Amino acid sequence: MRKPFVSLMAAALFLASCGAVQDSRINPVNWFGKSREVAKAPSDEEVNPLLPKGNNMLSLRKKEQPYAGVDVARITDVTLDPVANGGVLRVQGLARIDAYNLRLVPRDSARSDTLVFALQAEFGPDRATSSRATRTVIAARHVTADALEGIRRIRVEGVENARDIRK
Repeated sequence: MRKPFVSLMAAALFLASCGAVQDSRINPVNWFGKSREVAKAPSDEEVNPLLPKGNNMLSLRKKEQPYAGVDVARITDVTLDPVANGGVLRVQGLARIDAYNLRLVPRDSARSDTLVFALQAEFGPDRATSSRATRTVIAARHVTADALEGIRRIRVEGVENARDIRK
């Protein structure tokens, strides 16, 4: 009877001391404190504070050229996979020649309940034809839940055809 009582008292004293450590500087959870709102200094230009200014390797990169993609020849499949905050639009197409740098570019729609995209790609200088497997391309784009609100149809256009999916 004596040993369990002593063990119980020792455990009670140990647990009681943990409450004192909770608010002390010893506890790593308290090292940074709570967040608070601070005023942001006004800025004339958008500056990324993580990128250094001046003459460095990052400033030696080429200036980004405008996208020079053209529509892919044929659209073979379109799917919209639901995710937590919208959907992922996945499009498979078939190019006439080998393609790279694929993008789903939004286009204007005549109807307010339709989203229209074009599957575009850039093509290399080598114009040699290749097998169907190497000309098959797949591109994806996240579409937010706000953009999908009120949308009943998504249409993806190529040069030869267009495919759409409906709700």
